[in-house]
Amino acid sequence: MYADEMKYDEVFKLKVLKAFVSDGVIKALPVQRKKRRVLLDMIVENFEFGITYGEGEVNAVIKRYFDDYCTIRREMITEGLMTRNREQYMRLELPNDNG
Repeated sequence: MYADEMKYDEVFKLKVLKAFVSDGVIKALPVQRKKRRVLLDMIVENFEFGITYGEGEVNAVIKRYFDDYCTIRREMITEGLMTRNREQYMRLELPNDNG
């Protein structure tokens, strides 16, 4: 992934949130990676840096936004937003963090 690839501005973020989120719940996951990233960033903001979370805790947070917590959890790992060691998860701080 290129450093600037997942950067987006506030206007783009608001458009994505308006299109895919209703009453704080994700209606559908966008196909476009950059749009998905906006939603992942929204969810990962619920986790503090340097804190280790159990899988159940992570699932509970994700379920508030989207029923398919496995997909979201996997996407957060793939996008480098969180790291996993067995059933322990930790939010990663990225140099190009939008939040």
